Formats: sequence, C-alpha cells, structure tokens
Amino acid sequence: MCGGESMTTFYTTIPVSHALWPVAAEFVGNEMTWRPQRGNFQQELIYTYKEESLRLANLLTRRELVAMAADNCDAINQFLKNLGFNISLDDQGNGLGYLYAASVMKLFGEWLFPGVKGYFLPLLGRPGFRLPATGLGFYEYKGRTVVEIPTSRRGMSVLVSEPSCVGGPSQAEDWLFTSLGKKKSKGNGIILPAITVTEINVDLSKLQGMKTEDSWRVVQALMAFKFALNQRHVSLEAAFAYSAAKGIVFEDPKLPEDGDYIADHPLNFALVMQGHALPLAVGLVGREHMDPMIY
Repeated sequence: MCGGESMTTFYTTIPVSHALWPVAAEFVGNEMTWRPQRGNFQQELIYTYKEESLRLANLLTRRELVAMAADNCDAINQFLKNLGFNISLDDQGNGLGYLYAASVMKLFGEWLFPGVKGYFLPLLGRPGFRLPATGLGFYEYKGRTVVEIPTSRRGMSVLVSEPSCVGGPSQAEDWLFTSLGKKKSKGNGIILPAITVTEINVDLSKLQGMKTEDSWRVVQALMAFKFALNQRHVSLEAAFAYSAAKGIVFEDPKLPEDGDYIADHPLNFALVMQGHALPLAVGLVGREHMDPMIY
C-alpha cells in the first residue's frame, strides 16, 4: 500500500481518442494521422491504445459519448458549458487551418443490490456503506485484492483495489495489466466510502505538440472529470477538449543541456536590488497564467 495520503487523479483514453481521430476526421474531411513524439509517454499511451479505445467508444450510446468539432473556439466552449463542464479552450484563431474539438463521456450504473449505510472506515475516518456478496467477483493480483462490482448498465462493472502507487495516465495501463493478470479468489461483501467529486482538472499538457503527417499540431489539451459513488449507484463524467492548428511552423522542444535548472513547477520568484536583502517584489505564478506558446 502507498504511504501517505493519495492525491485524487482520474484518466481515460476513450474521449481523447474519440476527439483526436473520428470526430476530427469527420469535421476536416480526411483521416487524422496523429503520431506521438518519441519519449512522450502521454502521446505514446494514446497512440498505443487508440484502436482499443475506439472499440470501447463504439460500445457507448450517443447519450454516453457525445462530441463536437468546429473551426472556432467559442462553439466548443459553449458545447462544454452546455454539458456542465467549466473547462474552456483558449482562442488560437478561427477559420481555415484551425480545429477545436471536444468529446464528453457520461457513464452511470446502479448497483444490482443497493448498499447498506452505517459502517465506518477507520483509516479514512469516514462513514461507509456495504454492498452484499451477491454478484460480486473477488480476485487477487500481485498480493492485492481486486473486487468486481457489476452495475445495471449492461456490461459495465467497477473494479476496486487498494492503491498501487500509480496515478494519472499510467493508472490506465496499470489497471489494464491488473484486469489481464487477476486470479479468482474468495470474499464476501465490500465496504466503500461515499464519494462526490464535482469537477477536477487533469493535466494533459504533454499532448501539446502531437502532430499529423499533414501538419496539424495540438496546441492545447484539457480534461476534466466528475465522479460520484454512493450506496445506490456509480457515475463518472469525463470531458476532453483540444485545439489544433495546421500549416503553422512550430519548433520541436529543445533538449536541456547538462547542469540546466529546469523550472518545471509553479514559479516562485523575487525581484531584488543588488546589495539589498529585502526584495522589491515577490510572486508565485501557477500554470494557469503561463503562456501556452512563446511568440
């Protein structure tokens, strides 16, 4: 089990692949040949699991997976707002040579047998509810118990296990290996915490720079999640949005040199006068105020 308190993270490849390939291709009128930059894990993950992601996308209904593409930013931001998400793309330009797209996945499933309240999870210090053993599947993988909980949404289950110290995009691949490698075991019911996540953003900035063979390039990529788990049901909503430009010359990122300090973090700075310890001004600047491009 991981030490310390785990940070809340989510990830999905489904709306990402959906928006990058079929949604964009339908709008621009030709196949999108996105290729990952070598060594960029986020891009390589999306590219590696493209086909399986699109197969899963095809299993979802139009209510569960909806998308839009446009050549102007406002249309996509309004689309996201209408579907209840606060993320919004920056306007890079409009018309020919610009692409904005979003895909929103909304999943919902009721438990086959409702849970019972009144339990307590002492390590979390939170109340819990219990789902009965009927219908549950119990497995083991690398010393961890994995519980499968079926839902009323045909074919959709929830797998639950203790943290494996993997989060973010890597977690999707970790669960893939868990699903393939888990071995049947025995168990009874399961006691779970109630959870409500109203909206949380996920950093997909490393998708920036992903290119097609005909010079489309991702300029901005955003993702947000909503999640709820209680004694009656599970629900998850995921929104992915990106902007791309075509025919604009971008330089590939240069590699740092030996000994470089890489300020890949919120910028903590001070403006100082030589010979004086007291700074003229100080600041701490987060990613939301950092330019997506350097002009």
